[in-house]
Amino acid sequence: PRTNHEYSTKPYRHGYAVGSERNVFAEFDTLIHYDTKTSRRKTNKPGEGKIVGEPVFAARQGGKGEHDGYIIMLVYDRPSDKSELHIYDASEIDRAPLAKAKLPLRIPAGFHGTWIAA
Repeated sequence: PRTNHEYSTKPYRHGYAVGSERNVFAEFDTLIHYDTKTSRRKTNKPGEGKIVGEPVFAARQGGKGEHDGYIIMLVYDRPSDKSELHIYDASEIDRAPLAKAKLPLRIPAGFHGTWIAA
C-alpha cells in the first residue's frame, strides 16, 4: 500500500494498493483507493490479461491537500508480453488513465519505485 509521502509517519486519509478479484496470489489485476475516513473504496481494473504493479503517488505541482496528485503504475500486458505505464488522477482512479505509455519490453513484477519531484 502507498500514501502521499508528505504524510509518512503522520495520520493519513488516502491509501492506494493493488488487489486481485480472482484471489490469485501475486497476480494483482485491480488498483484500489481506500478512504480511511469514510471506509469507501474505488477500484480500477485496467483490462483482461493485465497485471498491475505497485502504485506510486506523485503530488500535483502546487497541489492542495493529501489527495491532490497522480498515481503512476506499471501494468503488465500478458497477451503482448510487454509493460505499459499508466497515470491516473489520484482522486479519480476509477476512471480511465490520464495517460498510457506502451513500453517496448516487460518490466518484471515486483519492480518498486517512488516519485521525487525535481
